[in-house]
Amino acid sequence: MTMLQQQTERMRCILAQNATNAERRDTAWAVGQVDDFPVAWAGKLLARWRHARPVDAAGANLELLKTASAIGRAHRSGVAADANDGEIRQEASTLARDTARRLDGMQRAWAVELADREPAQRDRLMMLASLLEVLHWSSLRGVAGKVLAHARRHIPGAVARTRCERFWRGVLRSVHATAVEATARTIGLVHKRAGCYVSNESLARRLGQRKRNEAALESVAAVNEHGQEYTLAELAAKGPANRAIRRMELMTRIAGFELIAKECGHEALFITVTCPSRMHAWRTRPGQSYGVEPNPKHDGTQPDQAQAYLCRQWRSFSEACRRSGVELYGFRIAEPNHDGTPHWHALMFFPPVVARGTLRKNHRAGRPVALRVVLKKLRQYFLHNDSATERGARRRRVVVERIDWTRGSAAGYIAKYVSKNIDGYKVDKDLYGNDTLTSSLRVDAWASTWRVRQFQQIGGAPVGVWRELRRLHPDQGDTSPAIAMALDAVNVTAGAVDHEWEAAQRYTAANGFATYLHLQGGHRVPRRELRLQVLRESTGELGRYGEAMPPKAVGVVTVERRAEDVPAFGIVPAFRRFRTVRREVMSERADWLVVPKGFVAQARARLEAPAARAARRPWSPVNNCTRPDRLFAGPVERHAKRGRWHRWEKGAGGLQPQESPEWATPTPPNLAPTPSPKP
Repeated sequence: MTMLQQQTERMRCILAQNATNAERRDTAWAVGQVDDFPVAWAGKLLARWRHARPVDAAGANLELLKTASAIGRAHRSGVAADANDGEIRQEASTLARDTARRLDGMQRAWAVELADREPAQRDRLMMLASLLEVLHWSSLRGVAGKVLAHARRHIPGAVARTRCERFWRGVLRSVHATAVEATARTIGLVHKRAGCYVSNESLARRLGQRKRNEAALESVAAVNEHGQEYTLAELAAKGPANRAIRRMELMTRIAGFELIAKECGHEALFITVTCPSRMHAWRTRPGQSYGVEPNPKHDGTQPDQAQAYLCRQWRSFSEACRRSGVELYGFRIAEPNHDGTPHWHALMFFPPVVARGTLRKNHRAGRPVALRVVLKKLRQYFLHNDSATERGARRRRVVVERIDWTRGSAAGYIAKYVSKNIDGYKVDKDLYGNDTLTSSLRVDAWASTWRVRQFQQIGGAPVGVWRELRRLHPDQGDTSPAIAMALDAVNVTAGAVDHEWEAAQRYTAANGFATYLHLQGGHRVPRRELRLQVLRESTGELGRYGEAMPPKAVGVVTVERRAEDVPAFGIVPAFRRFRTVRREVMSERADWLVVPKGFVAQARARLEAPAARAARRPWSPVNNCTRPDRLFAGPVERHAKRGRWHRWEKGAGGLQPQESPEWATPTPPNLAPTPSPKP
């Protein structure tokens, strides 16, 4: 062997040894990155890294580092990747005790340093020092944003929260759920061949949470002054928390919008918008129905970030349509793709021509101007704004279907999406062949994990007033014509026929919601111009953390304009004035006492005791009388709830209203205009 060959062979051995050493160092580094992960996760991550390293070592290392850092927030907060809820509760208790100990020590030290300051100044400085201390320690755990969000509203409340185990329990659960799901989605545990929509770990966590909530509601009872007794689970089942009631209410509102659109001759579109390819972690293999593979274009975007992107684009789209004179109203639904990336379905109604435009049409396309504007803006904000030239973008990013009123109902287009995202009612299979009863639970876990708002009404009057009107007694319709018509609308009996409509049309709850929208001012009424609003009052109560409780709904407010002739006085001639009169109608509510199930008898005895009844706080913190009228100021007329004027006793036939004493008989309100005082 020549000298040159010997040198070449020696160099080859040195390079091979260096390559082996580099591979060993990389392997040790990769194992260290996933050492704290569950065994199944670590095996998947290392297998993907070994497969990608021979082709691109730097890229494989970077991808592994990015994936491992996705769960870093959970580790920084002190929660392991595979921690159960018991371990999270224990960590929250430890964190609350440590924070309280640090704050107490810091406040003792600062009390000595600030002893010569004024008391008010000393309290402010100590509060700011406590907040800085809390932000410092929470930033080390990666949860400073949770504390800062409360500090912007009320600093003492934010500091008090950090001493509470309940607060840290919610923070750690949220951080742990999103971090674990982000990692599971990245390593391939969330797609149609593994866990559709959400990982099996997150599904089990959500089911466990629901089971704990149901057990807690069943263990607590509520008793009111009328002797009625329910568990909190029974009370929750009577409202929108019941998934069947939630689905029926949504369909009622959607059908009510459709009735208005038909009556006004408006256009209807069923719109589907999706995110760009870079936001999808997994994709279907070309030419295969169920085969999946990692998306090489994925940039690490998580479902909550994709949802924020869709919200921003929809906000820009709706604002652009408003500037162009197109008034949109309807509903939108957010649901996940098989890998958890959200996409939206929307049922939108709008007038056939622009609001401020003319009857000009685009004769070349044969479409009204409004439809042309909507289609243009959809493509502008959901297609051309991001990766418009990628493969399949024009075909899948924005899908629009124009609804033909002669072929069927518009609500039918969106009914299956409402059902399969709530309880799977009357829908057998989803898009990927899964049973909807199971997939609806997975969708619920997905929305809970990523904090996604599934359903949203666009335009129209708020549903809060609709729900509050259902609390009013029918006798309270005598207070004003607006209240009377609204009560007739919200308390529709299925099967009743209104002869003012077509003889063959049945007056259903959808017709009632449409009537309610008409009474409120139409399908695009601004909030400031609502004729009926929720009446809210502050009780002055403080919450768990020393913050003022938000105002509570106590009834409905109706706003009316009255014309009055003011007689001449002095040198001022007679004139007509218009006054705005607010009528506040109190809804029927009861004073509930919530106790554990074993203390129901004691709670009932406490409510029925004469001393407790006499010491009970007033049901309303304000004066219910008509307020003093001024010359140019509108009066406020308040009408108390009907149930307040009865004494309820539990007889043989159940709760029966007894005859009220004379002092409790209300005086009928005077609905005539109040005469103006003379100068």
